[in-house]
Amino acid sequence: FESQRSRSGGCIAEMADGKPSTLVFILLVALHLISFGFAIAAERRRSIGRKVPDEVNNDITFCVYDSDIATGYGVGAFLFLLLAEGLIMGVTKCMCCGGALTPGGSRAWAIIYFLSSWLTFLIAEACLVAGATKNAYHTKYRNV
Repeated sequence: FESQRSRSGGCIAEMADGKPSTLVFILLVALHLISFGFAIAAERRRSIGRKVPDEVNNDITFCVYDSDIATGYGVGAFLFLLLAEGLIMGVTKCMCCGGALTPGGSRAWAIIYFLSSWLTFLIAEACLVAGATKNAYHTKYRNV
């Protein structure tokens, strides 16, 4: 098995017989699609403010925002994306807990895919956190 793993470049989701696991791929696609769905729902349901005059002094207005459901959707997207990345790292043994990959093109591509996976994951998570924070701020505070 180790020689197959070394030659294949550490294919994602290899089982004991060296075949990729279709179940893991389907699960990853499902987790990413659910995360994407939550992110789209958060964007569609983000808080919208309306200008309301002050009851005491009509010269002063402030913004009132509706519900905070978009923050929940953003957090849901964050968690599903985190679960998917955790599954990828668990299946591939995070490229540090398994046997060493043999030098060559397969190893180079495995490292490139590993780094790009983490880079895109961190960017997506940062965007989700920033959006959820901005939405939560609008719904929790009043500014004149």
